[in-house]
Amino acid sequence: RQVSTLGHTYISVGTYTVRLLVGDNAGNTTPSTMTVNVIDANQPRITVLSPNGGETWQEYSTKMLTWRAENVPSDAKVDLYLSRYQPCYGPICPMMPDTPAVVLDKNIPALSSYNWIVATDIVNNPIPSGNYYLTVCLVGSPTTCDFSDQTFQIMPGPVALPATQ
Repeated sequence: RQVSTLGHTYISVGTYTVRLLVGDNAGNTTPSTMTVNVIDANQPRITVLSPNGGETWQEYSTKMLTWRAENVPSDAKVDLYLSRYQPCYGPICPMMPDTPAVVLDKNIPALSSYNWIVATDIVNNPIPSGNYYLTVCLVGSPTTCDFSDQTFQIMPGPVALPATQ
């Protein structure tokens, strides 16, 4: 096994496919490809930290939604959305669910976090149990968003039993 390092400087932001032809001493070759995503280090970026996948949260508990905002002004705001996971059973699956996102809140300071009452939307309507992604978007820049890497689960809270006499 041999490890090699290659270098290349990209001039433009974008997604590039790098194709390599890898060979050994005997003249055997095999093609290989990889994708390189080149970003502008000065562009605003949002990264969801929590929930980022695998969490199980009980409805009506309070949980902290967290994200990292980079290269944004100190007065920047974000909007918070919840999208329900829709399982895919066909050969082509969308990366994100196609159901409309639920608004959790809007115009939250980007350089902060958010205490969320789990399973409630912006006007305290209930959200059903299930698997979801959190999406955080920079206000005024609909393409500067990030969503949970994997789903997290909202599960029903305990049911209060009637008091006995």
